[in-house]
Amino acid sequence: MVYLGLVAACGRVDFTSVPADCATAPPGAPCFAMTLATATWDQARTACSQLGPTSHLATIATAEDNAAAAQLAATIPFSASQTNTNQRQRMWLGGSDPMMTGAWQWVDGTAFSYTNWRVGEPGSGGEYCLIILGSQNGLWDNRPCNVAYDAYLCERDP
Repeated sequence: MVYLGLVAACGRVDFTSVPADCATAPPGAPCFAMTLATATWDQARTACSQLGPTSHLATIATAEDNAAAAQLAATIPFSASQTNTNQRQRMWLGGSDPMMTGAWQWVDGTAFSYTNWRVGEPGSGGEYCLIILGSQNGLWDNRPCNVAYDAYLCERDP
């Protein structure tokens, strides 16, 4: 089971103070917590790692993990001016292609064992960091790492 934490607006999530599921997650259960704050991929990675020794940008190992992440991403607010669904509910995850070779990996260095790329992805052309699209039922897209999006998902390992 995946435990979902607080959706924190404009601030850091402290996993020890997250109410409900994250704070009561049993040993051995991962916990996701989304932060609504504009950040590039590197800024999001740094923010997540500062939450504790076992915290990092989220890794998605199963369809269940992806469904949980998609559920959180679907709550990201968007403005009426965002008519293109590709511009809605984008959230950074902990995947990247750091060598720019098509060998995608998680922040812990492990290769992807599960994927949920949308059709035609991952593309190329300077897009080496992973987002999940809440407006597209949790499909993945690769985007430039230096672009700031409105949310990122952190994970606390057990």
